[in-house]
Amino acid sequence: MNKFCSIFSQPLQLFPRYEFQKVVKKTKTERHARGFTCWGQFVAMLFCHPGRAHSLREITGGLRSCEGKLKHLGILAPNRSTLAYANEHRTLSRALSPPHPAGTLAESEARFIEEALVRNSYKRLATARELGIDKTTLWRKIRKLGIKCPAEDPE
Repeated sequence: MNKFCSIFSQPLQLFPRYEFQKVVKKTKTERHARGFTCWGQFVAMLFCHPGRAHSLREITGGLRSCEGKLKHLGILAPNRSTLAYANEHRTLSRALSPPHPAGTLAESEARFIEEALVRNSYKRLATARELGIDKTTLWRKIRKLGIKCPAEDPE
């Protein structure tokens, strides 16, 4: 009898499902879950990396396109709303990963924008071009993140 092992199931073999379930039970992550398991969420999030999916629509669409092959992984393709809710409310990722030394995403983004502003002598148009965003988007991010810019000279 031939043993079949898909390319996607190979990285999952690095994460023993029994050990995964022990951590889920210990952290009580699935205590209010109905139908969509932490394993299903983990597989969905792992699926998006090789395919470079950037949105929930891409992730769920990709999973739906190979739904028949997901049965051997023990999951079904989730809806976008289900995946969004699970990503927002489940704390398993925080329980498994140590705190990031760089801080929150907003802090990292603020530092990144500030460094670009300094490199461009606080010229917003040049900074926006360097970052590949619109100057209005840069202005909004500066306001939202509370980045202090030196006062512009009234010449």
